[in-house]
Amino acid sequence: MWECYPEGGCWLIKTKKMNNLNRMWEKLLLASIGEAFGDPDMVGVGVSTRPKGNVLSVWVKDNSNETKLSIGEKLNQILNLQDGATIEYKPHHSSMKDRSTFRNARAYKLVATGEGNAEGEEASDATPTPSEAAKSS
Repeated sequence: MWECYPEGGCWLIKTKKMNNLNRMWEKLLLASIGEAFGDPDMVGVGVSTRPKGNVLSVWVKDNSNETKLSIGEKLNQILNLQDGATIEYKPHHSSMKDRSTFRNARAYKLVATGEGNAEGEEASDATPTPSEAAKSS
């Protein structure tokens, strides 16, 4: 899929617990089928089960910050990830270079936006931002 969308990338969500993986995968599939992402730049989803941990992936057609972060925010809402959770993003051109979707991905930490909703309550939305560990590498 890297070759089909060389200007795109992939969000990666890692989990070690199988029950979390099953619940998250179901939510991700239903959201994809139901077009909950509402963005034609989200081009696929995947799951990988491995002995060291499981990975959900969301494939993005366009690697621009606006598209990447928009899909990352929607991914957070769909999976109800906790503030402070770390997800990763890797551009396809990097994947093609090192022949791996999972190695050397850039970590993003979810940070609460603090924006209020219609009733004036604090929103639970979180925005992916590069983590300090990723900035130093």
